[in-house]
This record gives sequence, structure tokens and C-alpha cells, in this order.
Amino acid sequence: MNEIAEQKYFQLDYRPLFREKIVDILDYAKEQGIKLAVASSSREEHILEVLRACGIRDYFDVIVSGENFSESKPNPAIYQAALRSLNVAANQAVAIEDSSYGILAAKSANLTVIAYEETRMLVDQSLADYKGKDMGEILALIKNLNRT
Repeated sequence: MNEIAEQKYFQLDYRPLFREKIVDILDYAKEQGIKLAVASSSREEHILEVLRACGIRDYFDVIVSGENFSESKPNPAIYQAALRSLNVAANQAVAIEDSSYGILAAKSANLTVIAYEETRMLVDQSLADYKGKDMGEILALIKNLNRT
């Protein structure tokens, strides 16, 4: 039974999760020499599957999975580990988050947080430094932050 569940898990189509214009953000980051990480509470195997299915795995320098931590977000440990792995100071980093726990974790790690405005359900994003309605707005925010 577990084998069947695992097969179905890996046959899911993750492309609907793919946010329009995310590649524009990833391309901009790479052009600017900005290091990229995924800091997700999910299992690493699942993170990699989603990134590969969306064709964006190779953009990321570091993948940090919550399975390696005793506490999940909102604990900031996952973000602190990503910063260490990237060798980047918190005041030079930006997190893009959509969940209240993710925003709190990133803020607790002293990152600037841009919230992807969640419209499908009510999510408290009040702790975010900035909000973007779509990835185009988020890219504009990142470009503006990169100038300062």
C-alpha cells in the first residue's frame, strides 16, 4: 500500500503550483550574481521533485529541508542554516514567503521579507516588510531593494 501511495505522490503534476513570472525573478538573480536557496519545511525528496517538475532546480545554490530540524517554521533555524550555507549575512538576504509561519521564521532570522499575497485563503502576512500581488510586483521590489 505504501508503494502505491509513493508512486501516486511522485506522479503528481506540480506545474499548477508554478507561479507565473518566477523564472524572471530567478533569471534576474542569476544575472546579478545573487545566490538562491530554498528553505522549505517539506522533505528534501519532495522539494527536489517539485523543483525538477517545474524545471527550476538548477537555479538554486542551496536546498534546505525541514526534515533536518527538530522544529519547523516559525522557528528561524531553517533560514539561519540557509544563510550559513550561502555564506550570506541576514541583512543582505530577502525571503519570499506566503505563509504566516514562514514570514515569522524569516523575520526571526532577521531577513527582509516579501510576502506573496495569498488570495485563496485568509493568511496573516502583516509581519512582512513588503507584499506583492504577483511575481512581477515581487521582481520590481527585489530590483528596488538591490539598488540600495
